Amino acid sequence: MSANFLNARVKSNNSVNPLKTLMLLASLATVSLSACSPAQPPAAKAPEGFVAGKKEDPELAKVKADAQANWKEFVEAFNVKQKGEKFAINSCLYDDKKSEFKWIEVDKVYDDKVVGHLEKDSVYLPNVKAGMAVTVPVADIEDWAFVDAKGNQHGGASQAILQKRAQK
Repeated sequence: MSANFLNARVKSNNSVNPLKTLMLLASLATVSLSACSPAQPPAAKAPEGFVAGKKEDPELAKVKADAQANWKEFVEAFNVKQKGEKFAINSCLYDDKKSEFKWIEVDKVYDDKVVGHLEKDSVYLPNVKAGMAVTVPVADIEDWAFVDAKGNQHGGASQAILQKRAQK
């Protein structure tokens, strides 16, 4: 199974166990943006656990700028990761008409792109399923996060913003 995406390529990856529970992705997936396409009209109500948002959001634009500026920190930590550490990026995935920000568990980091996989099915993109491989250009990374071997979270600034909004 594969899907046609503008910013990220997604394809089936049967080697990933979709039942695998990841501490980072579980905490990051609690609250997620419901849409990221500026052309998409706002949803009447976001599904439970989601916060409606727009790609032009000034707070999230700052998060993206900070994530891009500090990308080296993520790469350096990923290159020496230890057992138990989980690394994820956040990017906007698209199909022909809809879009959704998704957290993607990172499998490989290259100079200009990141390859990972999805742990959860998409809410808005019916062809995007858990276990699918995703390739994201570094320039399209909106946020990043990792939990080190001691359980400390690094990055993930968008989550604090979205969790605060969800409480309102």
